[in-house]
Amino acid sequence: SSAINAVVRGQSFVHIWHMFHIKGAILGLTVLSWANSVGDLVSDLAMAKQGYPQMAVSACIGGPCLNMLLGVGLASSISILKSGQPLELELSGSLTISSAALMLVICSHLVAVPLMNFKFESGMDFTSLEYMLSLWL
Repeated sequence: SSAINAVVRGQSFVHIWHMFHIKGAILGLTVLSWANSVGDLVSDLAMAKQGYPQMAVSACIGGPCLNMLLGVGLASSISILKSGQPLELELSGSLTISSAALMLVICSHLVAVPLMNFKFESGMDFTSLEYMLSLWL
C-alpha cells in the first residue's frame, strides 16, 4: 500500500513538472536524485556513527556506482530489447554541465584523498559540501 502511494505521488509530481514545462533531465537531477539518495544518506550516517567510517565512505562510492551501472545497463537493455533499435540519448545542456561537474568532483577526490594520506580532514568535507551546493545552484 505504501509502494502504491509512492507511485501515485511520484506520478502526480511528474505531471506538475510537465505542466510548468520543466524538462525531465532537471527533474532527474533534482527531485528524483534527492529522493533516491535519502536512504543511502541515512544508512551511511548510521554506519559512521556506529564506528564504521570506512564502510560508510565505501558505500558512498559503491552505492551510486552500482546504481549507475545497473540502472543504466538494465534500463537501456530493456529499451533496446523492446524496440529492437539502438538507444539514442539526448544530452541537454543541464545534463552535460552536471555530468562534467560530477566528473570534476570525482577526479578532485581521486587526487586529493591520496595527497592527504587517505585521511579526511575538515577541509575535505567542507569542499564536498561546496561542490554539492554549487551543483544545485
